[in-house]
Amino acid sequence: MLDKLSDVLVLGAGPAGAATALFLARAGYDVALLDRATFPRDKPCGEYLTPGAVQLLRDEIGVLPELLALGARRLERETVVPHSARSFSGPTEALACPRLVTDNVLLDTVQAAGVRVTEGFAARKIIREGGKICGVTGTNAQGEQQTHRARVVVGADGTHSLAAREMGVVRPIPRLQRIALVTHYAAFGTDVGGSVTMHLPRDRSDACCGVGASCGPDGTQNVNIVVPLSEAKQMAGRRQEYFEQRLKSSFPQVWEQVSGLAPVGPLHSVGCFGHYTKRATDDGVVLVGDAATFIHPFTGEGVFFALRGAQLAAQAIDESFQRSDFSRHSLRRYDAARRTELLSRYRLCDAVQHVVHSPALLAWASERLRRSASLTEILLQTIGDRMRPADLFSLSNLRLALSTL
Repeated sequence: MLDKLSDVLVLGAGPAGAATALFLARAGYDVALLDRATFPRDKPCGEYLTPGAVQLLRDEIGVLPELLALGARRLERETVVPHSARSFSGPTEALACPRLVTDNVLLDTVQAAGVRVTEGFAARKIIREGGKICGVTGTNAQGEQQTHRARVVVGADGTHSLAAREMGVVRPIPRLQRIALVTHYAAFGTDVGGSVTMHLPRDRSDACCGVGASCGPDGTQNVNIVVPLSEAKQMAGRRQEYFEQRLKSSFPQVWEQVSGLAPVGPLHSVGCFGHYTKRATDDGVVLVGDAATFIHPFTGEGVFFALRGAQLAAQAIDESFQRSDFSRHSLRRYDAARRTELLSRYRLCDAVQHVVHSPALLAWASERLRRSASLTEILLQTIGDRMRPADLFSLSNLRLALSTL
């Protein structure tokens, strides 16, 4: 059994883990990064990066040119089509980019910064010594048993995080247990001008449908639907049929556009297991990205939360190294930073979900937004991570909202 020691061990090479590893490597720490997958790897998602995420990728991480060179596309407009089909929209500075591109560019950047990356590593057990989390055991791609140890472990291993389960801090959100079905088509009519559209079901069932802009190396267009986990039995063994039937019954305007087209590539499904953690730190460990909190994908802020959370985690870990103290007491500065900066955004996402799942309330809100392009732009900038949620309730914005009544 091989035993490897690092300053920091990061579990998971998605945006949260890669960004945390990158920030710490740039600060001079010896960082190891482990992931079960082998790269390049694709991951089904909505292929949408909020303006806030784009800013972090450009200014803090420095990979925006590489993403654009590999087919990422700048978006100009976002549209929401409520149950009534009377849409509202506003300008955006978001980006359409497949995770195949995003994740691989980030991993290349991480390796160039000197992070030691191990792909194909299946983590089996978190190591605790004296109550402190200090490593993980598992098998590498060749089936060899390995032990990786570090002064600090970062759990960036997603919604089924081994680190979070070891900490015992995961709290599921039952109403956000979902399944996403994702496929691609050759670019079709709604792709004019670089736009992304979120549709709510015409039949007012519990679902939503996202239609992205053409992007990536092959220039295909993403179409996805998110439905309750309870519908898993209905799609078992017949996902493609279920997907088409759901589009026909709930999103006929989307079905009209794609019904004559053959999908490009397979139809993927992925579980969206909404949860939060009562805290994201313990002795020797921090949680980032989906391991810490997973929200409904409607507002598309997952990558922003991953990248900004990685910054906050790296800052707290750096401070702990300066003090040579890796206890929860030392690392909990990260919990405080998350509460200060991210908690209000999580709550805003939750509020949006309540509105979205209330057709009458959404119809009322949509009418107000259709009456005011300025109010729509403010809301989209806030959800897009360019404004603070508190700014929505400034005196000027409240006056603007009242003017639409």
